[in-house]
Amino acid sequence: MKKKMSAAYIAMFIICFALPLPVYLFAAKYLDRNNYENRTLVTMEDVIEASWYDKAAMMERYIDDHLPYKNELTRAKTLFDLDIFKSLDSDSVLLGKDNWLFYKQDKCIEDYQGSIGISQEEMDAMTRSMNKMNEYCVRNDIELVYLVTPNKETVYGEYYMPDYIEIVSEESRTDKLLDVLNSQTDLSIVYPEQELKKYRDMGYQLYFKYDTHWNSQGAFVGTACLLRELGVENERLENMASVQSGLASGDLASMIAMGQIFCDDTCYEIEGYKTGVHTELVEEREEEYLDYAHYMSDADNGRVIMCIGDSFLKAMEPYISKNYSESYFMHIMNYQQGAIEEAKPDVIVVSATERSFPSLSYALEALLEKIEVD
Repeated sequence: MKKKMSAAYIAMFIICFALPLPVYLFAAKYLDRNNYENRTLVTMEDVIEASWYDKAAMMERYIDDHLPYKNELTRAKTLFDLDIFKSLDSDSVLLGKDNWLFYKQDKCIEDYQGSIGISQEEMDAMTRSMNKMNEYCVRNDIELVYLVTPNKETVYGEYYMPDYIEIVSEESRTDKLLDVLNSQTDLSIVYPEQELKKYRDMGYQLYFKYDTHWNSQGAFVGTACLLRELGVENERLENMASVQSGLASGDLASMIAMGQIFCDDTCYEIEGYKTGVHTELVEEREEEYLDYAHYMSDADNGRVIMCIGDSFLKAMEPYISKNYSESYFMHIMNYQQGAIEEAKPDVIVVSATERSFPSLSYALEALLEKIEVD
């Protein structure tokens, strides 16, 4: 009898271990197989092309990226961690107070803590590349402004960061970089940290609770700071009608497969902004990181603006496009050679999120290789 029971247990173990894979072959099309990790997954082609030295590690990454039931297993583990331990075990996402989520990659948490520095070599590289871009714009009679969009952690960390995340220094890498750039160059740089915190303290929600990006209210404040630097008059957020327009989840919730659970954040819509100006989206292309967009408007200034940056630009499009006769938006890594020469912009805005600002020199050098530099 004991032998039969042991055999039965072994058989059940084998079935439980082996059955999920063949079932997955038929059930996969009904499951959630989206990539939520904000990166490109390893492909079999990557494994094939890898050197013999790297092939085993690349194969391990491939298996991890394409594990059957990956999102379902991640979601189950996250729910277990939240219910039992009231925390998250994730390499990408940190659980804050009131279920606010923060990004752990790209040294965002360390930047918030002020626990990491920036080398003199990195600061020199940034100064050189930013000055080179400025020199190109001066030669071509183009006004250049750099926009640094603050990390969500910078604006909301003191409100919602867990208590165990301790502040080491009040100075982040961006603070150190801006001190050098402002003292040693004449570059025009907008970093709307204080303005965003002012509206935060007035009760406005400026970033999504479950996402890395600012919402329409945060984008409005950031746009106002940018336009002010460009000498363009703009409305203030407190004078606008900001209405709730639905509920949202976000990229951080998706990274832990919790988009269907963490989906009660409020979306806002700014109503009545420059209603006398009509804009038309004349071209849009779906591209990685940030869709290319080209707007025309009946703004009577006849000026053209080109915004080259990252995904934070998306929420700024409705406001920027109403202040220029023609406006372009594109990701800096998707820039196509000849775009500046064809558009003939009066203004170029180069934007970078705070977490990527210390390494902007690499993207700028790649951009400079594609434009006409004498």
